[in-house]
Amino acid sequence: MNDTLRDTVHRTICAGATFDTNGVSYHLQGIYTQHLRDSITLCFHNLVIDITVNDTLRDTVYRTICAGASFDTNGARYYHQGVHTQFLRDTVSHCFHDLVIFLSVNDTLRDTIYRTVCAGASFDTNGVKYYNQGVYTQHLRQPDSCFNNLVIFFSVNDT
Repeated sequence: MNDTLRDTVHRTICAGATFDTNGVSYHLQGIYTQHLRDSITLCFHNLVIDITVNDTLRDTVYRTICAGASFDTNGARYYHQGVHTQFLRDTVSHCFHDLVIFLSVNDTLRDTIYRTVCAGASFDTNGVKYYNQGVYTQHLRQPDSCFNNLVIFFSVNDT
């Protein structure tokens, strides 16, 4: 008497892919059974197929950069504000992976100070003292690492 043979195949496929065996394609997650007959022994054989489907992964990155700077990831460089998408393939599962990048760009800030002092006095800001009348510019780094241009209109009242 020949017993029915039973084999089990476990396969993990990426979303949108198929697993093909014995002329049948499987693309949905589940457990399937094929009833096969061996052509030599004429015994029946049950093949159990356990399919797991990895969904397409999606990661989101939020970045803020300064004007003129760039955000670099996976060999790509982004300079402009907007939503950027990379379509990547995972090196372990070989499934595809969407990386969505929300990029904000901080413009260079510009502040203006108007200051008038009496003759012989000075004006002190950000550790710099001004004695002579003129227009001055300071390039300051902000806490977010962006630059701020401070323009100082400095005048001296001689009277």
